[in-house]
Amino acid sequence: MRIERVRTVVLAGGRSQRMGFDKLTALFAGEPLARRVARGLLELEPLFVATPQVAEAIAALGVRVLVTEPTAGPSATLALAHAAIAQDALKLAPTWDGGRGRLLLAESYGGV
Repeated sequence: MRIERVRTVVLAGGRSQRMGFDKLTALFAGEPLARRVARGLLELEPLFVATPQVAEAIAALGVRVLVTEPTAGPSATLALAHAAIAQDALKLAPTWDGGRGRLLLAESYGGV
């Protein structure tokens, strides 16, 4: 696999309903969690699909961000990310196999 064909996408467009507050803008070791994630992924040139608040928290790092409203939902967020990635890029989609308790990766080229 050629690394230039792999794209890193961070889906950060949720409403954080279960947490009761925006976990990605909450401070973790003195900085917003989203910024820590972005810093850790800088070398991979990630694409963030994020809420306006998360986009603001990572703006200074210069990562690519698509801003979405928190109410867009996971399907809309994934569609935005998919449309923004080059069609020849390798796309790895995590899928949880609850019956076996493991995370699987499905790859596709072009459409999903």
